[in-house]
Amino acid sequence: MKFFIVFFVFLNLTNYLIGQINEENCYSVLKGNHYATPHEPFKGFRSTSLMSVNVLFKNDSANYLFGPDEEEGQRCQTSWNKLFGASRCGHLHHHHLDSDRFAWRRHPDCMIYENGRVIGEIENCPYANKIQICAYAYDAANKPYQNDSLLTIFETLIDVENANYTMIITWQSTNTLYSLIYDNNLIEQHTIQHRNCDRYDEGYYLGFYFGGACPAPQTVSACFNQN
Repeated sequence: MKFFIVFFVFLNLTNYLIGQINEENCYSVLKGNHYATPHEPFKGFRSTSLMSVNVLFKNDSANYLFGPDEEEGQRCQTSWNKLFGASRCGHLHHHHLDSDRFAWRRHPDCMIYENGRVIGEIENCPYANKIQICAYAYDAANKPYQNDSLLTIFETLIDVENANYTMIITWQSTNTLYSLIYDNNLIEQHTIQHRNCDRYDEGYYLGFYFGGACPAPQTVSACFNQN
């Protein structure tokens, strides 16, 4: 019953409209960088409990590759990059304490690893041009990459150059709902539990970012349209 109530609320609040994505909505993280160009140091305060964004990944986001000279290539290659989201628990509350984001990476099973390095790519990989996404949250300073309960990988893989995906984050006092919509149909949904937070519907927005610890080995790009 709870699922259908949430779905009904989404239907009325967003109508699942696919917004127009054009070059003005596209961002790139250039080689050797973490932050996107154009860089927006502050993307604004959040005073809403729902964020709905149409996302299109460019081809380069599914083809970045760390070379065999990178000692921590496997860790860099398999790390989660940040797509979009926001902090929670107050406008000035830091996102490394409490936040929710969709994160992404090139599918890691298309690479060959040896002794912690990336030594090549798998020929005719079945996951070529596919993006993995996950629900990625901080809670009371607990880190998602150290707590399985704060990082949930979606089973659905995202095709590049496809503008029919909408991702929705819905904040509640003790949990956050992550929803994936394709062509106006809900196809996957996950919930991350959070500590109770009075100002769960307040925070600041977070944008496209590569890493983790490792900067982008080549340019990666994605386009967004916030509904």
